[in-house]
Amino acid sequence: MREVCLLFFVCVASLAADTDPRWNHPLDNPAPPESMAFTTDRYRTAMSDSAFCMAMFDDGSVMMFSLFHYETRLFERWGIYLLLSQVDGETIWVSESIDEDSIEFASDRLHITAGENVLSGEGMRYRLDWSAGDLTIALQFENLLPPWMLGDGLDVLGDPRRSFQRRAVFSPWAKVRGTVAIARDGVSIEREVVGEGMGEKSIIVNGLNRFNPELISMRVFGFSHEGSDVELAEGLHIGLLDSTAHPAYDSIRLPRLFVARDGAWLFSSGSYEIDFLEMDRVEGLPYEYPVRFSLVAHGSEYELTGEYSVDRLFNTTDILAELPGLLRRLVLLFVDRPVYYRTTGTFVGTLTHPDGHEESIRLYGPYEYVVAL
Repeated sequence: MREVCLLFFVCVASLAADTDPRWNHPLDNPAPPESMAFTTDRYRTAMSDSAFCMAMFDDGSVMMFSLFHYETRLFERWGIYLLLSQVDGETIWVSESIDEDSIEFASDRLHITAGENVLSGEGMRYRLDWSAGDLTIALQFENLLPPWMLGDGLDVLGDPRRSFQRRAVFSPWAKVRGTVAIARDGVSIEREVVGEGMGEKSIIVNGLNRFNPELISMRVFGFSHEGSDVELAEGLHIGLLDSTAHPAYDSIRLPRLFVARDGAWLFSSGSYEIDFLEMDRVEGLPYEYPVRFSLVAHGSEYELTGEYSVDRLFNTTDILAELPGLLRRLVLLFVDRPVYYRTTGTFVGTLTHPDGHEESIRLYGPYEYVVAL
């Protein structure tokens, strides 16, 4: 791995991100319903069209769900993964392909079904009802913030017909409630859950060997949950998604951070720095991952500084290991080996307000590190 990943990782947004006025007015950039729809378009290069939802519940458990459509010249696959990490240390992971013939989706909004499974919604409410393996979830996302994207959500990486990505956040921050059921020995044990979460729709189009080599995602919340013995910053949320484009696209930084309180935006920003302060390694996997990093961000006359520290690694996913053996060996000829590291941890820092007031904050939640170097 590159020497920089052994010591630290610095993310500095471009001058354009610093000066782009759209960062200062997220309410002026609503994401229209059609930006959440799955596409029927086809591309000469590889395409990943997906919807992602996550939630942290007040019992301390974390749910992550992704519904995706991969299409390349080598293969095509509809599938999902569904993950539930529980406070007792158990993590349930399900990854399944979906029969293309069972898929139906709308072209003007987020509404997609596979048999009785459904992900659907518009405006301030979304529904995720899905059953896979031993897990069944039935969740309602009631937005605290409206759907949002930066401008048209588009980042062009090269030829605009062959290499771009578009992201639209249909649920930047939501109250989540519903049920989670786990099947054990033929008996389904269901429980009610309440918490907070988010949801995002994205499409990424580029060369099969040119996927983003690094991504950081952090979603931390201020609500009390079981297992927490410290006071958190009630009603506060920080959402971070930062990725790096492939070197063929000049390693363009694709930054996004926002801070919100009590259902209202404080600021969104493409101007921040992340330093990796401490790394760790999992036996059998090729990369290190950060277990402690610092964040310094600015926007709308606010300043946010702090550190995120991991308390638990609850899942790793070697994407190519999910593919059948022959296909995996074939794909490895064209792409690097992407690995996901998923953790929970605490963000401790200071939020400086426009009037100079400094507020000490402590938040808790998951972060993901995705690497393919």
